[in-house]
Amino acid sequence: MTVRIHDVPETEYILGHSDRGIRRLMHQAAILRPITEGLPRGAGIGRGMRILDLGCGAGDVSMLAAELVGAAGSVVGIDRNQDVIAVARERAQAAKLGQVVFEEVSSAPGPESNPLPGGQSRKGSRA
Repeated sequence: MTVRIHDVPETEYILGHSDRGIRRLMHQAAILRPITEGLPRGAGIGRGMRILDLGCGAGDVSMLAAELVGAAGSVVGIDRNQDVIAVARERAQAAKLGQVVFEEVSSAPGPESNPLPGGQSRKGSRA
């Protein structure tokens, strides 16, 4: 069966967030980690910074950013799927990364009152 992107409801992640889909995301992140690590480092993300990870999924990139910002920094990962957020929270807790939090958000609020210095995704970073 072929699914066209315009056939998928806006609230549904096209690749799915089933247990199998979440495991696929984590496997993909492990394979891409050497490449992914270079993006935030190249953008200058470092100790003490505050980072927002939009569409964080299972939290792999958020947790990488948390390692880079250290205990003096913070990372907020947001995703609109509560199941994948639950997995991300469990993984961050198991990794003892207290500087990263995960929130379920259906649309991202603007950071007007407390601007963030940068953002990141696998497609690029900006500090």
